[in-house]
Amino acid sequence: MKWVGPIISSGVYFYQKRNYGLSLADLEDLKRVRNVGVVLGNDDSTYLDSQGLINLSTDKYQLQSFKKLNYGRVGVAPMSELVMPFLAKAADIDINSIERTPIKLYDSTLYIAFSNDTTDEAVALWLQIFDELTSSGMYQTI
Repeated sequence: MKWVGPIISSGVYFYQKRNYGLSLADLEDLKRVRNVGVVLGNDDSTYLDSQGLINLSTDKYQLQSFKKLNYGRVGVAPMSELVMPFLAKAADIDINSIERTPIKLYDSTLYIAFSNDTTDEAVALWLQIFDELTSSGMYQTI
């Protein structure tokens, strides 16, 4: 792959239902949570499993984990701070009923990906335009 970016970066934090009553500071605290909602097979699930969390409640889709969080079926669920508002809207859940915990799992950084078959010249042009947009302030405006 050939890459242009970074386009955007977002922290992946654990979220809980507001006033759920959990006091969480680090990954070790997650071991005390009844159920941690994760998407089966994704990086979050794999990493938390490798850290010895046996209280993972797996779903096929993140929206399912988010709904379980809202209904109190899981205590916390990791999600990107940029994705969370869209999940709330898709699930018809008041965004103010969910709160971010201080536990950050990682930063997610997104790039434009090109296949190796894309010419270096085409990728260089995209990179040049991206750099111009960024340095002019236009990218932040967009």
